[in-house]
Amino acid sequence: MDINQKILDILVDTGLTKNESKIFTTLLDLGCATASDIAKKSKVQRTNVYDALDRMVKKGVASYIIKEETKFFKANNPEMLLDLLKEKQRRFKEVLPVLQLKSNLSESKVQASVLEGMKGIKYVTDDILLTLNQGDSFVCWGLPKDTAHRMRHFVSQFHKKRLEKEITQFHIYNEDAGERIEYLNTLPFTHVGYLDKEYDSPSSTIVYGGKISLWIWTEEPRAIIIECPTMAEAYRGYFDILWKMAHKSHVKKQDIAPDNYQKK
Repeated sequence: MDINQKILDILVDTGLTKNESKIFTTLLDLGCATASDIAKKSKVQRTNVYDALDRMVKKGVASYIIKEETKFFKANNPEMLLDLLKEKQRRFKEVLPVLQLKSNLSESKVQASVLEGMKGIKYVTDDILLTLNQGDSFVCWGLPKDTAHRMRHFVSQFHKKRLEKEITQFHIYNEDAGERIEYLNTLPFTHVGYLDKEYDSPSSTIVYGGKISLWIWTEEPRAIIIECPTMAEAYRGYFDILWKMAHKSHVKKQDIAPDNYQKK
């Protein structure tokens, strides 16, 4: 394969279109050029060049200056393409939990439901209180910093009712949620830890009773509830691994010991 064609194929893999890839390599050759010069060199139609350049500027892989009322475009540092790859990875990670759940559901007969919006999140918190008995416990991980803010209209009431039933909650937050962690550690029947930033998750997982709930924190959040005791037990085993890895600000002696949460 021709080396130039190989470069174009790799650029397409990073997230550029075919025309954008041609224009990007052309800009690297020309340095700084008008749309007309780019069209001639790249052999991309001029109307398509303008559209492609506009997208490339938005993606951060090209920029322009204006001289005597004429735009001159140039390619930004090729390392900027790594940001495109990271963005593709971030977007994929948002839907990966849903894909994994679809895979699990296809392999076993379980009951599942999907709930939209913050009302769906609240439904899960209500279901936790209905499902668990006095003195039970549940676990959750992958909690972003702004979780409490987004749940602000009902999270305080949830904790009040949870504490009345002496339900112990084990949280693992993302690393940047220090203020929330500090507050939660003042509550009884509550144990909190956090994982290093490399383990940050765009979704939250809650395991209670024989159920698993997955919260997808997109602009309009989505909650998924799966009823399957076998899967719930497997997810608790995964939480056990994460809990041992998690940093704890301090260990509280009331309630039950954090490392023995599965006994409740």
